[in-house]
Amino acid sequence: MRKLLLAFALALAFEGAAQACSCVAAQSEGQKREWARDMLNRAIAVVEVEPIDVDGKATRGERYRVTRVYAGKAPSTFRVDRSGPESTCADFPGAGQRKIVFLYDPRPYPTGLGGAAIRARAKKSPPSTYIFGGMCQRLFIDQAGVLRLIREEARKLGLAAS
Repeated sequence: MRKLLLAFALALAFEGAAQACSCVAAQSEGQKREWARDMLNRAIAVVEVEPIDVDGKATRGERYRVTRVYAGKAPSTFRVDRSGPESTCADFPGAGQRKIVFLYDPRPYPTGLGGAAIRARAKKSPPSTYIFGGMCQRLFIDQAGVLRLIREEARKLGLAAS
């Protein structure tokens, strides 16, 4: 009986965190394409990264190396900002891992600022750190055919990897 009560208490304790990071999968090809376009609209780049020095505790300063660019432009190495609420559900690669992530500028976006203006600002004045997209984007990228859709939509938006 004690084990059952403990399991129930743990489930209640983690319910808030689980809801904060819950995702709904895109169902149709059209919906996946729309989601790819929406995610790309504010992203600086979609890249495969590996950690250079990661301790998992720092909120600023962990460095990553870009091993492949799928869309947009990215520096060859960069630091990640884990201090914002976006990082709660971010899927950070650990030592020896590589992951495909959406890179975002952590600076506040003025209301109505579109993707092209965000990327132009980042090009003119690169951010000192970047943030990764959350777990939902990570799960989205892992779906069959989504990386192809991201590349196609990136070309349409003028974000083809160079």
